[in-house]
Amino acid sequence: MSLFLKTFRPIRDKFLADFWNNKWSETTVIYRARPGWDAPINDILNLDTGFEEAEMLEYVYDMDWDKIDDPDEKVKAILEWVHNNITYRGDFVTRKMAEYWQKAYETFKTREGDCEDGAILIYKLARLAGMPTFRLKICAGDVANPKDIDKVVGHAYIIYLSEKVNFWNTVDWCYYFNQSLMSFNFIPHGEQK
Repeated sequence: MSLFLKTFRPIRDKFLADFWNNKWSETTVIYRARPGWDAPINDILNLDTGFEEAEMLEYVYDMDWDKIDDPDEKVKAILEWVHNNITYRGDFVTRKMAEYWQKAYETFKTREGDCEDGAILIYKLARLAGMPTFRLKICAGDVANPKDIDKVVGHAYIIYLSEKVNFWNTVDWCYYFNQSLMSFNFIPHGEQK
């Protein structure tokens, strides 16, 4: 990493964090992501215990993700790892219920989950690898069903603010993985077809 980037990255990141963390008004979204759990959706990102985070952090160090200086390459490496190591299994199959948002650690240990479980794991691993929060957002909503584009389905994925091109990239480990990689830093989130 250049001396210029080492010197000015913290200044630039503080400016960008202030901008992106305050760009939109905040609304607390309460969602029953787990049975008996009515809490702000952001709380799911903080449910892992210290022991669980330490185990995932050790894995981050083993994979050398913390040593990747380029944040864009770091996110792509984590995206590819999650895609290649986590098996997509819906909540009806794994939990016998319509919806169950796992902690990052549950997905990490069982190596299975559905869309939001992988998104939460990507978020957690990227944070443990040193990614600032302002560069990561979890999105949830309706998307075209990848198996039948005439239908829409609920979906969750990450968007990531690129350091190189300063726009948001879609980071989707399951439904639109190939499109996420092919469009990374070429087609901004929201402009993909």
